[in-house]
Amino acid sequence: MFPEGAPRERRSRIASVRRSAARAPRAAALLRPGPYRAGWLVVLVPAFVLLVGARTAPALPRSSLPPTFDGAQALAATNELAERFADRSPGSAGDRSAASWIAERLRASGATVSLQHFRAPDANGRTVPMINVLGVVTGKGRSHDALVFIAGRDDLPPGPGANDNGSGTGALVELARTLVGSVTQTSLVFASVDGTTAESAGARELARHPPGGLRLRAGVALRAVGRPGGPLVLRLSGEAHRLPAAGWLRTIEQALRDEGVQEVRLPSLGQQVAALVAPVVHGDQAALVGTGAAVVGIDGSRAGQSSAADTSQGPLLGDLKPLSADLLGRVGTATQLAALAFDTGPKPASLGSTYLVSSDRVLRGWTLELFLVALLIPPVFALIDAAARARARGARPAITARRVLWRAAGLATGVFAIRILGATGALPDTHSPPFAGDGGGVALWQVVFPLALGGACGALIARRLPADADTVGAGRYLGAHASLLVAAALAFAGNAYLLVLVIPALHLWLLLPATARLGAAARAAVVLAGWLGPAAVIALLAGAGGFGVDAPAWFVRLIGDGGIPLAASAALAILASATIELLWVVVAAGGGTRTGDSAAR
Repeated sequence: MFPEGAPRERRSRIASVRRSAARAPRAAALLRPGPYRAGWLVVLVPAFVLLVGARTAPALPRSSLPPTFDGAQALAATNELAERFADRSPGSAGDRSAASWIAERLRASGATVSLQHFRAPDANGRTVPMINVLGVVTGKGRSHDALVFIAGRDDLPPGPGANDNGSGTGALVELARTLVGSVTQTSLVFASVDGTTAESAGARELARHPPGGLRLRAGVALRAVGRPGGPLVLRLSGEAHRLPAAGWLRTIEQALRDEGVQEVRLPSLGQQVAALVAPVVHGDQAALVGTGAAVVGIDGSRAGQSSAADTSQGPLLGDLKPLSADLLGRVGTATQLAALAFDTGPKPASLGSTYLVSSDRVLRGWTLELFLVALLIPPVFALIDAAARARARGARPAITARRVLWRAAGLATGVFAIRILGATGALPDTHSPPFAGDGGGVALWQVVFPLALGGACGALIARRLPADADTVGAGRYLGAHASLLVAAALAFAGNAYLLVLVIPALHLWLLLPATARLGAAARAAVVLAGWLGPAAVIALLAGAGGFGVDAPAWFVRLIGDGGIPLAASAALAILASATIELLWVVVAAGGGTRTGDSAAR
């Protein structure tokens, strides 16, 4: 009956496992497909709401005032800036001289000019003095609302950065000339910001300290808008998971198309989803959108283009074309018309602070969140039904759930330590060097040491708790699986879109009991497939976010600076703890099978 020569203690343990396995209800016998299928019927309702709730955000009505923006003058200002102040790297003498030149041009247009002095790390990580130049024109309306127009002034040495972003600065000073006096009810802010090459340090300073008494409501950020041959991308992602009013976005897009700018593109769907789930956002609009201002970026910059090759003349390297007064005129005129429409028309339509936008439709954020919550219903129905049947047969899933959660508490302590590293600056946040494209900036010990120490503490606590005697039965499986419902609640509390971290595991782990006849490796693969959610988020950062192999490091930086909320990070700790528990169940089940095979032999 037992293997020959087996010690008495081992034979007793084998007999105990067999008796326990014979009495314990099998998870495969408790999970029925009916409740899971019924849950999908419920999901159909939010799916219908998602599709029917899609709306078209109307653009503001076109103003009857004629546009007066002159592309030739904007190009002349661009050329003068690039030729006189080629090296405008933050903190340099050329940057300070360019700031004085822009201040004089804004004063000449009739704006009241002020300077914002601050210090921030540049692209090389050195903390240098920076300057924002603000030209303010107070409107006659009773409201304190203001339109803001932003253009980064700095470039990378040795310059000249004619298109990126001399063209945006040239368009800015020409907009000041044409808008002062024609926009009367709304206040105007013309901001030549520093530190655009340092993750928009100047725009973040402006968002923290706007001109006194004004509320920035909408605007346009101009970058690299003077060179034809490439698309102009409308940047809309903001910090704190916010987006500009959809009606203002449509107004900018429609104005550009009406002026004959055909190469106008919205961010790809992947980029929009990445900004909602893991918000590492770029552009001078991001910080202002995070404060509630509907600022849209018009961005024609090209990744990896040398500042030295970005001159105003042509033909240039490769397929680069010379700067175009015609393109500058079209973009500037579209921006002027949008400003006039804002001044004389109704407020832009807002379809929520978050959404996904396609060519003509907007999927509102609350319908997306409702659909994600609905995806929890099928596994919840299946687990509730299985838990009721398991309790009736004597299984105790609550014992395993407590062990999983205590182990997760230790891992969450490690996550909290990573947050402390981010708060103290030991771990760089997403606005600190190294910037995107320059590396991850995360040392391996900053991740492994806190998680290993916290996980070890959690494991010691979990070992002191009573364990389920059924090592391979329904109690262990259901307890580990049901703990993900706590993870889902935490993810929702942090950011509803981060439910994608746990939804795949909730569904895929329902397949685990059906794989009982497969080997331990196949069953372990099913368990590990529950990490498809976090893997998908990192893949979005790598692909649509443009971080490549540095995406895991930037994911850690998001945890450190709060871009991924602490509650959602704790959900990842629960997912890890449940994975450990289920892998142990798989190993125990494989060991039991091997023991049985040995006994048979």
